[in-house]
Amino acid sequence: LLDGIPRRAPPAAAGYRAASELAPADGDALAAYAGMLARGFRPDAYTFPPLLKAVARRGGPAAAAPAAVHAHVVKFGLGRGAHEASALVAAYAAVGDGAAARAALLDARGAPVAWNALISGHCRGKRFGESSRAFADMVRAGAAPTPVTYVSVLSACGKGRDLLLGVQVHKRVVESGVLLDLKVDSALVGMYAECADIDSAWRLFEDMEVRN
Repeated sequence: LLDGIPRRAPPAAAGYRAASELAPADGDALAAYAGMLARGFRPDAYTFPPLLKAVARRGGPAAAAPAAVHAHVVKFGLGRGAHEASALVAAYAAVGDGAAARAALLDARGAPVAWNALISGHCRGKRFGESSRAFADMVRAGAAPTPVTYVSVLSACGKGRDLLLGVQVHKRVVESGVLLDLKVDSALVGMYAECADIDSAWRLFEDMEVRN
C-alpha cells in the first residue's frame, strides 16, 4: 500500500513502520525502519516509540538495539518529549540496561509515564526486584502513581512472590482511591493468587462490583 502512494506524507511512513511492529518476525520493525530511511522519509515523533517497543519485545541478544535506536532519536532531535523518552526508558529496562534506563528517565524529567515505563520495562524483562525498587524510588521522588503504575508493580510483586510489598502497594491503592479501577482490582487479585494468599485473593474477587 505504501509503495502505491505517489506522494507519501510522513504519517503514511509512520503507519507503515507501526504496522510492521505488530508483525511476528523480530527483525521486521528494524527492517521497515531501515526501508523507510532508504526511501527518503524523515522520522517524526510517532516513529520511534513503536520501534523501541519492538526492540524491547525482542530482549536478550537485542540488548544493543535500544542504544542504536537512541542514537537516531538524538540525530533527528526527537528525544525531548516525554513520550519518546518513556519509550527509551522501557526499551533499556526491558533489555536489562538499568543505568541507561535511569538516564533516559532523567531526560523525561521524572514524568509519571516515564516511571511507569521503567517499572513495566523491568517487569517485562523478568527483573521483578528492579521493578519493585523502581516503584519505591518513584514514591520517594514524589511522583504520583497512576493505575498503570499499580498494575505494573502488582504484576512484579506477584511474579516475584513479594507478598510483603504487594500488601503495602494494596494499602497505597486503597488510600489513593483508585480501587474501583477494574484493571487494578484484577491485578490485586492476581498478585495475591500468585503469592499463594488464596483467601485474600478470593475476598477481593468477591468484593469486586465488576468482574472481567
